[in-house]
Amino acid sequence: MSSLDALFDPRSVALVGASAEGSKLSCIVLKNLLHFKGSVYPVNPACPQLMGIPSCRSIRDIPEPVDLSIIMRPAHEVPEILRTHRGMARCVIVVSAGFAEIGALDLQREIAAIGKELGIRILGPNCLGVFNPSKGLDTLFLPRERLERPERGKTAVVSQSGAILITLLEALAEKGTGASRAANYGNAVDIDAPDIYDYLADDKATDVVVAKVASGRIAAKSDVGGVQTGIRNRDELERTVAQLGEISGAEGVLLEEEAPPGLEVIVGGTVDPQFGPVVMFGLGGLFVELFRDVAFALAPTTRKEALRLVERTKGSRLLSGFRGRPPVDRQALAGVIVTVSELIASGLVAEVDLNPVVLYPSGALVVDAKMARAKVGALSIEVVDAAT
Repeated sequence: MSSLDALFDPRSVALVGASAEGSKLSCIVLKNLLHFKGSVYPVNPACPQLMGIPSCRSIRDIPEPVDLSIIMRPAHEVPEILRTHRGMARCVIVVSAGFAEIGALDLQREIAAIGKELGIRILGPNCLGVFNPSKGLDTLFLPRERLERPERGKTAVVSQSGAILITLLEALAEKGTGASRAANYGNAVDIDAPDIYDYLADDKATDVVVAKVASGRIAAKSDVGGVQTGIRNRDELERTVAQLGEISGAEGVLLEEEAPPGLEVIVGGTVDPQFGPVVMFGLGGLFVELFRDVAFALAPTTRKEALRLVERTKGSRLLSGFRGRPPVDRQALAGVIVTVSELIASGLVAEVDLNPVVLYPSGALVVDAKMARAKVGALSIEVVDAAT
């Protein structure tokens, strides 16, 4: 028996951090688990019952060890929660973000060490988990009205990127092609792509594996303090230039007019080894990294397809106006998406990252852009006054 049977084909599942509050992601996962063909144990010390299922105060109150436990609690709580799993779970999915992807390497190393000490396999952290329609197993924290799940089939989908996993599952559902298994392994502190491929190679339910590993990102200047705003006079300018000049690897300082405030989004594109050119849209600035609310489409796209791409994200609601702010120019945004899709489909570049693109009631402004040329070196350019 493979150690990953407990991940893909469990007989019992615990959800640590379960909730019945509709606004919480763990509520979505618990609703998904109502379809699971096995025992489900919600774990929440504050609620004796959730969605008609008796709840346990901790993993240790479950009457028997489970095959799979899903942890959906803040990152700093995960090590201690994981320790309580001693002898109580064969495999754990750590859905929680806040580890190596934000620089918390020590915290990630800690949970890796705990997993090895306890003999527990770990998927994640910072992941969506797994999907097995034949078992009714679905740990994806997207409601079914937002993501149509594929029916049972023979195709397996494996991705480091949660956003691309969702895109591929949507494509399978739209084409009527079923799925056997799906897995998003995130930071891969333990279970990684080779582990999953080895498992699927011997899986009788699977014929074809469609795999995607996220492309490397060019380091953001904001991560190293390379972007300074709100400079009001010459003294502040000289002091800021001196500070920026001390950053390792800095080759110069670019001075440009500060963009007026607006709604920040990100538009990008890459050439995927399996699927070819794809374009991406999501909330911009830090939001794309914090909330991971992005959507992908094959490139090139039409304006109509670009607008549909935008609507597939939660952030699309912000484009219609919020807290007294006016709606933004969707047609200008669609134009940016189409342009990026055509550029990435041209074969001239391998990657495009416009982050942020600031949207206004009329027009859009690309504040920062990075591109990697196809089969050549990396090229970084600043786009100034690129209003659409």
